Amino acid sequence: LLLLSAPAMAEDGYALWLRYQKLDQPSISAVSGHARAIVAPGQSAMAVAARDELTRGITGMTGQAPAKAEAPTDGAIWIATPSEAPALAKLPLNLSKLGDEGYVIRTLQVDGKRVTVI
Repeated sequence: LLLLSAPAMAEDGYALWLRYQKLDQPSISAVSGHARAIVAPGQSAMAVAARDELTRGITGMTGQAPAKAEAPTDGAIWIATPSEAPALAKLPLNLSKLGDEGYVIRTLQVDGKRVTVI
């Protein structure tokens, strides 16, 4: 009976909830095309946690960590609030109706580069 329960004890609750298993090759190519780099200018605990979890997930699913970038590049994920990245105000995101807890996820062109904005 103890041998049967060992695999369940091998992972903690975090790993059971957020398990990032490696994807098959076509899916890796699709994800990698949209997650080559992460741009995360914020230094708050929430911004750092979001950046770290996104990096952990992409690395687990693709086998390769996304680069850290200072500015949006083609295929990057840009995680920011308007106070962390004033350039967001110039993008067609309609952030005014989101409130304090809202967010938007959009892939769009930023200075000619395809970027996913969160």
